[in-house]
Amino acid sequence: MNPKLLQEFLYIISDCPSGYLASYNGSGFKIRNDYFGHLLVDEEINYFSYLLNNKSNGLCKRVGGNEWLAYFPATSLRQIQEVMGEFYEEKKYNAGWACLGERGNERKVKRCTVKSKLLRAVRSVYIYIDRSFEARSIAVNLVEQNWNLPPNTIHKLSSLAGVTDNGRKFFSIIEAWPTESPSCPFCGEVDFDWIDGDASSAYGICKNCRAEVTIGHAESLSPSV
Repeated sequence: MNPKLLQEFLYIISDCPSGYLASYNGSGFKIRNDYFGHLLVDEEINYFSYLLNNKSNGLCKRVGGNEWLAYFPATSLRQIQEVMGEFYEEKKYNAGWACLGERGNERKVKRCTVKSKLLRAVRSVYIYIDRSFEARSIAVNLVEQNWNLPPNTIHKLSSLAGVTDNGRKFFSIIEAWPTESPSCPFCGEVDFDWIDGDASSAYGICKNCRAEVTIGHAESLSPSV
């Protein structure tokens, strides 16, 4: 969360009466970026900002890459949920992995996919505040608590009390994923000496046949042959 943007949001709502403060967090935007590209994700971020601005009458701010804060009047609790419903979308695609192997002058690729759906959704945590509350600390808490929660539904901040990091379930935005682990296309080995990688791909050496392997999403990784 950007402190400057947070301050701008607090200024926007400084004269607002008692009401609801809500945080929104994009669910799986990094995965969507890996599959569909940053241009589409940028469009989706702009679209959610547009929806939230309309629902909150401009009393909102994007305070991070995929983080928003918004204020709603005391009579508008349902609008916190409505903006999520309008943004929600299911996209069909083939989910899975691809392993591109290189050994000498030979190249092979192995893919494993299943028919799946990728959800376009956000998570939300909210709290009712009156003018005696310290808005900054509450806003920071709302953003910090808004992770690994079921998307497309609102969560009252007080209902999360006592939920530890280890106790939270990981809620995926991917409907299905192959049960088979990525393996070397030359020998089928599943253990690798990793050299480099991030959330979208990894590069390493097969522990069995010593082929160089790159593992990534099935739809984004193709051998140049």
